[in-house]
Amino acid sequence: ATFSDAYKLTHNEFYRKIVKETLDFIIREMQDENGGFYSSLDADSEGKEGKYYVWKKADIERLLGEDAAHFCRYYNITDKGNFEHQTNIPNINGDSDRYREASEFDAHSFEKIINEQKQLIFNERQKRIRPLMDDKILTSWNGLAISGFAGGFQIAGEEKFRSAALRTAEFIRDKLIREDKLFHSYRSAKISGGQFLEDYAYLIQGLIDLYEIVYDFEWINLAKRLANSAIILFSDDSGNLYISPANQKDHFIRPKDITDGALPAPGSILIHSLIKLADITGDKDLYGRAEKFITALAPTINQMPHGMISAVSAYDYMISDKIEIVLVGEKERDRFLGEIYKYYCSNGIIVVSNRGEEKINLLDGRQSNEKTTAYICKNFACNLPAESPAELGKQLASLRGS
Repeated sequence: ATFSDAYKLTHNEFYRKIVKETLDFIIREMQDENGGFYSSLDADSEGKEGKYYVWKKADIERLLGEDAAHFCRYYNITDKGNFEHQTNIPNINGDSDRYREASEFDAHSFEKIINEQKQLIFNERQKRIRPLMDDKILTSWNGLAISGFAGGFQIAGEEKFRSAALRTAEFIRDKLIREDKLFHSYRSAKISGGQFLEDYAYLIQGLIDLYEIVYDFEWINLAKRLANSAIILFSDDSGNLYISPANQKDHFIRPKDITDGALPAPGSILIHSLIKLADITGDKDLYGRAEKFITALAPTINQMPHGMISAVSAYDYMISDKIEIVLVGEKERDRFLGEIYKYYCSNGIIVVSNRGEEKINLLDGRQSNEKTTAYICKNFACNLPAESPAELGKQLASLRGS
């Protein structure tokens, strides 16, 4: 999702390429036939770390012949290697860009040559013994994957990314939710017991992001139900958020996880999502809960803001002017959405409706029979309706300059 946002801000094709290749890898290597994504691939194969992925320069030259120099220079492949035993992990850096710019090829031709060579290397790698797969499907990580695929669809427009996000959400809904309680993992048709804040937080965020690309309000309804369950399970009267419920028998104390690490702090992600859900649905109680939770974090944020970027981001979203983008109707909707998806909006929400029939404040008086109309609002005060993609684009452009 970060690289998707970077692309929206810069329109640098390098960022979109990273997004597309990463999501393609996840679909190709990690997707279960039922829709969820597995946890990880081992680093080892045949008892050696990285063997599946690394290359000696001589191997590259053997495969690519006299044209190997382009690949080796671009991906920093050397005789000495950059890993163990004179092997290389292909990687790009500033030297790669300088080599591409100095080559005799234009950008398109250079990209074509490198992509063809990558495919040859990939085909050869497929002959190797693959690393083992950890095939547990973790709810939390799949929630993050939904967000990643939703962002990827917005900047790439490739249906396979939207389909992957939707299938993952459907898998979790059908296999890992029982009476609005969310279970932690799935493997071989068995679910693990236990309730964890990170599962709720990351999935709720994913469902909000999913709604923006599939426009089915049932995902918002599910996110809201899970949010209410999370509040009951993981919070106390003082506004603290814990990683597990109060009745967890194997815990002598209730642990908290309030700082960001390899993953963002789940409580901070939940706070951010509660504010978004409040803005979308008009549920003021969710907003009040978010205020209480962020207030409880305030002393720690003041002490170490660098370790709580997710909390700072949630607080910034809470106090900033909000942008509401509302789209009602089906005719030419994809063209309207194309304009919306170009716009990076860190402090806003998107509401999309076929006919404006959902019972939320943002759709009051905005019913449609088919004709598509967009409304750009700031703190719920709206511009004149935009009745064409071009007019919508102009209004969004004006927001960038405001």
